[in-house]
Amino acid sequence: MPLCTFHTNLPKERVPHDLHKQISDLISKILDKPEAKVTVIVHPDTQMCRGGSDDPTCMLEIWSIGVFSAEKNPKYSGPIYQFVKEKLEIAEDKIVIVYHDLKAEELAKPN
Repeated sequence: MPLCTFHTNLPKERVPHDLHKQISDLISKILDKPEAKVTVIVHPDTQMCRGGSDDPTCMLEIWSIGVFSAEKNPKYSGPIYQFVKEKLEIAEDKIVIVYHDLKAEELAKPN
């Protein structure tokens, strides 16, 4: 059940209207999780900076159960960096990715 939040200082007009769906598809594929279980929130127009600069920047946080490790994370990061560079023209050094490992008991599920 991956949960994703994407923050960027780009104005809404520069963010594809379906970016949330594109991120959902990407995360589903790279984490090998069913897309029906992926949740994505996109926050454009966020007041944020990276390295003290207001240049285009972003931060993607991903929470998931049992998929993150020192060995696997670099394999996930490459496609994410490429996606953001292509879709939003944000330089790689302005992209921050944060992985959060969840325990199953930390998520509520319907009975």
